[in-house]
Amino acid sequence: MFCFACHSTGLSGAPLPGDVEAWAPRMEKGREEIIEIMNRGLNAMPPKGLCMTCTDDQLWELSQYMVTLEQ
Repeated sequence: MFCFACHSTGLSGAPLPGDVEAWAPRMEKGREEIIEIMNRGLNAMPPKGLCMTCTDDQLWELSQYMVTLEQ
């Protein structure tokens, strides 16, 4: 996966890992919507972060990790 290519720098408006304030409005959409966005991609984010074998549960876990990760 290439999540950190954008999420580590904020490229194209990608929220930074651990920036709870930036992630909050996104995470308020709920698990199903977040998984759908991750599956199809959004703006410059490729579908599944290019992890084509990742399950929905794994994508959800990754989203939770990105929110809570400290830089």
